[in-house]
Amino acid sequence: MRRPGESYSDVILRLAKETTTAMSDESPLTPEERQRRVVRLCCMFMRSLAFFRAGLQPEVPPKLFARTHPQGWFWRGVHGNFMDMCVLDWCKLFADYKSEHHWHRVVDDRVRFKKDLCAALGIRSAEFTKMIKEVEHYRNKFVAHLDEERVMRFPKWELPKKAVAFLHEHLAQQAHSHEDWRRLGLPATAEEIDRGSARSFQEAQSVYAEAMARFVYRAEGDLIADG
Repeated sequence: MRRPGESYSDVILRLAKETTTAMSDESPLTPEERQRRVVRLCCMFMRSLAFFRAGLQPEVPPKLFARTHPQGWFWRGVHGNFMDMCVLDWCKLFADYKSEHHWHRVVDDRVRFKKDLCAALGIRSAEFTKMIKEVEHYRNKFVAHLDEERVMRFPKWELPKKAVAFLHEHLAQQAHSHEDWRRLGLPATAEEIDRGSARSFQEAQSVYAEAMARFVYRAEGDLIADG
């Protein structure tokens, strides 16, 4: 609400200052809260990756992503956004060391975790660093910004996915209790996060199938008419 004598610019500056002050008055996250947020990011990554991979099923791109499809722009955008969310969430966990939810803030033994993580992935520390830089490069050049590079190299997700699964399982074993995890609907075991990922994949499959069923296609995939 505008005060007497305030311009609209004054109102915006005042509200921004009040918001910043209110945020600074919040107490820091407890270790348990931060741990649960990291687990939630793991789940968000797994869900986005499942949605993205469902869109790579052989029957989907030639139909829903075709430029001749009346909703093609929408479906291509949806599919690309799932990729970008994977990149953003993965970078929060592994690439951005100053991030509030980087893995080093929530594990008890950082040296041991890094060693065990690389062993689980079957790679050396230098290779893991290279993988981080590849995902980070895509984010910096094509997601957070749009620079002048012409060639877009998409991250390969098999090892990054395994890294997220390893982090989740490590935190589940490290946690003193899973009571709050259960209350918030967070998976407390590797089997639970795998089941959640599978459900997300099936959910996306059903959405794509329903969208494709609305139209009739020729054998070569060309759109004929609304079904």
